[in-house]
Amino acid sequence: MAEMSSSILKGKSEFKDDWRFNPTSSVSKAMRRVGTKEKVGAAAFAQAIFMSHGEYAGRRAASLQLRDTPSTRKAQEWVDETKTLFDPWRIRSFLNPNEPLELHGRLMVIGLCLLEPRLRTQLEGAGVFDALEKELQEPLPEILTERGRHLNDSWKQQQARNSAELYDTVPNWSDDPLLRPDQDLLGRHAFARFLAKRIDCIKSESHAYSIHIYGPWGSGKSTLLNFLRNELEPKEKESEPKEARRWIAKLWIRLREAWRWIAKLWIRLRKQRRRTDEQEWLVVEFNAWRHQQVKVPWWSLMERILKETKKRLTPWERFLEYWWRFNSGRLQYFLGFIVLAWLLALVVFPLLRSEAPGGGLKAFAEGADNVSKILALIATIWGGIFAINRSLLFGSAQAAQNYTELTHDPANEIKRRFNALIEKLQPARAVILIDDLDRCQSSYVVELLEGVQTLFREAPVVFVVAADRQWLNACYEDVYEKLKPRVQEPGKPLGALFLEKAFRFSTPMPGIPGKLIERYWLYLLRVTTDRMEKDLAAARAKAEDQLAEARTESEIRSRVESSSGLSFPEQRALREEAAVRLAAPEIIERIEHTLKPYGRLLDPNPRAMKLLVNGYSANRALAILSEVDIDLHQLALWTILSSRWPRLADYLAEHPDMLERIGHAGIEDLPEDLKALWEEPAVIKVVKGDSIHAPLTTETLKQCVRLRS
Repeated sequence: MAEMSSSILKGKSEFKDDWRFNPTSSVSKAMRRVGTKEKVGAAAFAQAIFMSHGEYAGRRAASLQLRDTPSTRKAQEWVDETKTLFDPWRIRSFLNPNEPLELHGRLMVIGLCLLEPRLRTQLEGAGVFDALEKELQEPLPEILTERGRHLNDSWKQQQARNSAELYDTVPNWSDDPLLRPDQDLLGRHAFARFLAKRIDCIKSESHAYSIHIYGPWGSGKSTLLNFLRNELEPKEKESEPKEARRWIAKLWIRLREAWRWIAKLWIRLRKQRRRTDEQEWLVVEFNAWRHQQVKVPWWSLMERILKETKKRLTPWERFLEYWWRFNSGRLQYFLGFIVLAWLLALVVFPLLRSEAPGGGLKAFAEGADNVSKILALIATIWGGIFAINRSLLFGSAQAAQNYTELTHDPANEIKRRFNALIEKLQPARAVILIDDLDRCQSSYVVELLEGVQTLFREAPVVFVVAADRQWLNACYEDVYEKLKPRVQEPGKPLGALFLEKAFRFSTPMPGIPGKLIERYWLYLLRVTTDRMEKDLAAARAKAEDQLAEARTESEIRSRVESSSGLSFPEQRALREEAAVRLAAPEIIERIEHTLKPYGRLLDPNPRAMKLLVNGYSANRALAILSEVDIDLHQLALWTILSSRWPRLADYLAEHPDMLERIGHAGIEDLPEDLKALWEEPAVIKVVKGDSIHAPLTTETLKQCVRLRS
């Protein structure tokens, strides 16, 4: 044993004597490029290497522009110093016997980073340093000399100290929802773009279209609605006229608006409507929590719509809207009383005075005439004030309640007025964003959603409701508590039955991958600078061009999967653009064709296939944004399971190991409402895949949990 150990040491010594740790030709070329006589910076040397090796770091090296660092050494000195950081014997142990032992470009750049921390900071921020380390054939910590490990550890310790100092001075951040898409660092804007494109594809139907976005408090629903509004509203021109021509532009705008009103009035008189291929959306925001004090939800919603859209109405249309609000409740009775009072004051008593033969009667008539005029004036003033307060003109809760109690067939009248208002806005279409509904009382929640289903369902509008699903379920079960034991399906609570009828498209908020959470956390602590925002903005601009030609879901998925070698901002931008691209009409059409074989696993009703396509396309977008790779078939089965039996899907998401026991008899400790489903043939067919493909797996269930926020 001693002789063997001695021979190994001897071989190692001979190897070191024979081997020259010389730079490769590309490193030598970089030395000549920066010059051998003058001192240069580490960044300039690294940039020269990247000029010969644009394929480094997943091809990011070709487009990387480094900031200059101090010129402290000559090129040969940088090479000599780098050699002291790596142990050739350890490098040799990871290589094939025939491979040359040289100081290649990747090792040289890593050595430059160890010697110059400012260069390493740049490459770390761009994700290049980690990529270069992964591209090495040998683990970096194991090939460093003692000096190399010391420099590497010192840099990490300094970063930790910098982070600790920043943790002590964390800035104050507002908890308000984000308003601008450029503030988004969590992929919410991408999902808003996906939803906006899906909404754009909704045809102008005679009935309302309802979308439900669900997620717990704090998951970013309000931010998502803000981004959605930004996407749907028409974009204003970025370029403004110069100061010398600004007044001309304003005058032209006024003339154009006047002509538009004339043209609109003429078209309406001829009962024709202009139709365009492009959808124009009027976005109305309705915060349910702030309007909860008006106990008649339909009224506050109608008022909000009028307030946001009245600029598009002609003066005559506005007058008619306000007249309807004034002419409501008991107004007709007050007007009749006022007319009677003035008839007495102006007609009856003057006749009595003129025909009275006696002085007594004449004096009485004159006195009564004066008193009647005073009373008529008082009645007019009082009646007018009372009538306005009792009318809908000022939108009081009591006025709305009186209207429903005193008007004959109020439901049809409300529908007629709402439909008339929406019709006046055409050809633009209204999309109504309802937020904070999951902070309201049960009765208000149910009444508002039922109003959307009944009073407003015949108008061509789109409702987008952002609210926690569990909250809405609980509200329905609270209001219809007596029906709960009788109207309930296995795996589908009473509230879920109502929500299934209320919404034609439901989707959760997207989950956030761990790496994105980590980077966002560092951003909040100011450990990272605003460079993260700039890198993301630049990467997003490129990603749109990269996916513009993708025509199928498989093409999109393959391009996302091939992005693993890119920097983190580039990967995120490509995923965000891929999720948006999934909403393209031609891709949705192909998805619908692909999902046809799954029709036998759905409920036997016409809406089931549309619900599957909507749910699957949303889940696919969520999977891409959440960085969860799920097979098409597995995702389709999960979509069907969570749509048909949401309670069962939630239970399996929490207990994925129970999936393999579905169909087995005698399972204990099951929730009472799921026992009837455990051996249900339809459930077993969905879980097992019905011979279409492989069955659902436990791993898939664990991944599906990550799709949701």
